[in-house]
Amino acid sequence: MAETRDEQPGKRPAHCRCCFPALRLVVYIAALALAVVARNVLLLGFAAVLIAVLINAVISRGARFLHLPRWLGMILLFILVVGVGGLSLWLLAGPLIEQTQTLLDRLPAAFDQLMARLKGWFPGMMGNGQGNG
Repeated sequence: MAETRDEQPGKRPAHCRCCFPALRLVVYIAALALAVVARNVLLLGFAAVLIAVLINAVISRGARFLHLPRWLGMILLFILVVGVGGLSLWLLAGPLIEQTQTLLDRLPAAFDQLMARLKGWFPGMMGNGQGNG
């Protein structure tokens, strides 16, 4: 059997040699666009894996050290995390509420000062505060 083409066996035809790099480039650009669009999902998945590895390490070491079954270690870790989170919220709630109230009290005066300063910098652009209509 003689080959009718001028090409060597095992080599791609000329039209395929130029097509595959272009197709590869399109696939890379599509993958990059998908990664940009789905970056929040990817970051969330990455964070979930990191947290799972951390929880597994804590439970494994705690179970070995305290000679507890894993399920009991998981329950104790959950109680510890919820307890520390609740205690933190309880300790921080008072100052946070107080600072938020101070911010809400001072915000109108700060906004008026900002508007006065902007009127000084841009007198023709700010107008007199009355509508045209």
